[in-house]
Amino acid sequence: MRVDVSMKVHEDVLFWAFRYCLSRETYAKDDGIAAVIHNWNNITEATRRKILHEIREHLAKKSGILDGWEKVLQHSERKPLTGVQPDDMLDDDT
Repeated sequence: MRVDVSMKVHEDVLFWAFRYCLSRETYAKDDGIAAVIHNWNNITEATRRKILHEIREHLAKKSGILDGWEKVLQHSERKPLTGVQPDDMLDDDT
């Protein structure tokens, strides 16, 4: 059963779901990707930075093998963070 991504959830819950889905190879990953993209404009800038940072780390560990999370990176480039260019996003360990 697929989750309706139009359902409103608290940002923390969405972030926890993102972290759960990040390393999964099941349909949960696809649902997590869809939920993050669907809610991108409602996520605070700080949480978006964390999500992008963790996705980049995840993809780096996979040696460039794309697994769907690159869709969030592409979406973020179309809807960039306020005053921040994609290359400038989160270099610290927050």
